[in-house]
Amino acid sequence: MMIEDSEDDHDLILRRIKKEGYDPYCKRVETKDGLEKALNGQWDIVLSDQHMPSFDGFSALKVVREKDPIIPFLLISGNVTEQLAISALKQGANDYLFKDNLQRLVPVISRELQDFEIRKKQKEADELIRRNEYKLKQAHQLARSGHWEYCFANKAITLSDELVDILGLRENQLHPRGIFQLIHPGDRGSVFKALKMALENRNTTELTFRVFKKPNTVQHIFCRGKIIFDDNKPVFIQGIFQDVTRQYKSKMLIEKSLKENRLLLAEMHHRVKNNLATISSLLELQKMSSNNPDTQEALSRNTYFIYNLALVQEMLYKSSDFSSISFGLYLKKLVKMSDSLHNMNKRVNIDLHVDEAELSISKALPAALITNELLIKSFKHAFKDGRPGKIIISMKRSNDKIRIGVEDNGRGFSRELDSSNNSTYGFTLIDILVTQLKGSFSISGNEGMKANLEFDIKSNNKGMNINSLSCN
Repeated sequence: MMIEDSEDDHDLILRRIKKEGYDPYCKRVETKDGLEKALNGQWDIVLSDQHMPSFDGFSALKVVREKDPIIPFLLISGNVTEQLAISALKQGANDYLFKDNLQRLVPVISRELQDFEIRKKQKEADELIRRNEYKLKQAHQLARSGHWEYCFANKAITLSDELVDILGLRENQLHPRGIFQLIHPGDRGSVFKALKMALENRNTTELTFRVFKKPNTVQHIFCRGKIIFDDNKPVFIQGIFQDVTRQYKSKMLIEKSLKENRLLLAEMHHRVKNNLATISSLLELQKMSSNNPDTQEALSRNTYFIYNLALVQEMLYKSSDFSSISFGLYLKKLVKMSDSLHNMNKRVNIDLHVDEAELSISKALPAALITNELLIKSFKHAFKDGRPGKIIISMKRSNDKIRIGVEDNGRGFSRELDSSNNSTYGFTLIDILVTQLKGSFSISGNEGMKANLEFDIKSNNKGMNINSLSCN
């Protein structure tokens, strides 16, 4: 753009530029209004005359600089004194030339265009830095954090404005000793120890300590610092401080709540345990006072169920997951209990082989009850005459399936347990429990008892299938 009142001078300057190989697009203006309108466009360089009837070069320079501080501005005049030229340069012009000597014009334009590109890139870089600094500042404000740097040479510390605000520092505290005095006396030793270890090991240090923002106000500060070495000598420590007081208070509240919940859980556990023990004792007293074998057997079963519930409750209490238990351990304890109650003379050996599997209560409880019911049947019927024998119990896990087998080398089923009478209490219970598991069950009584139970660890749509039931 050319600010020029003389069309002849405009054409002369333009011819000179074209003669040197440029093919410019040029717009001529000669008033302030015209200049302000033209500045809405994109220009690479501005050439301006000094003396015009309604305008002058210095006024034009001021208008241009208000709009664009870095665009090249060349002052060209027929009569420019040295004092005027110096004044123009001080006010922001890039160079000055004489109309009667335009030999320098094109070289100056070429130079200024190159410098303009550099200045534009520098401006873009500066703008990017400003945006990033703004984002960093916003991030620090949101995170309640600030950065710091300690110089070993002059023992000076530099703090960001955010950090000064977080720590509530006054002007006379902006030095290492002032900051050190804010640290809680109980934490000063750990701070020194962490810095010493970081120096020795040349690694990043992290720690949390307390500071006094006010005489009676304690803040919890998370510190992270990295030591910069040069020639095996520490030069700087650079890092961040973050106010984690809110997080610390939240953590304390959570820990307090967890502690209260643990106490409540322990109290509930002991109350349930004691109540189940009381119910079990009452059932035993009723059993001892009854002479009816059927009543005694029913009471024994109920006592066993109470024990079973108490065992599950105990395992859940000791487990970190209240939704499942170790089925292998559960089965071992139940088998041990049945062995002590029904294998009085220890004539029957029990071989137990179980895989480890975590089962939900809805799966573990009915599966264990079925296994124990089969074990009781073996004790009662297979070795009724007191002869020695063997019972083998196995539990195998294959992918998402559980297979449980119970077999003995006893005398097989007696007549009262044949297929025409499978509605006894024990088989009715097994029937119900297999249905709950949505599994399959098979049993035979030839050459001893052989029973198999299979079910998915996860729920499925299969129903119970007692596919064989025979007797001696």
